[in-house]
Amino acid sequence: MTTQGYRLFHLETYTINGKRKWAGLFKKRNKRYALHRNLSTEAFEKIEKKMIFNLI
Repeated sequence: MTTQGYRLFHLETYTINGKRKWAGLFKKRNKRYALHRNLSTEAFEKIEKKMIFNLI
């Protein structure tokens, strides 16, 4: 999807019947993007809000 201009902007992970599931939301953009990992929920939400409101 990256080659078509789509960028992942939200990622969720959860379990159903003990199996890990993933869900992501993508936007078609030509702007910068970043992937953050190994963050606490609080830290991730803070970065997410900044990205949603285009403050990064």
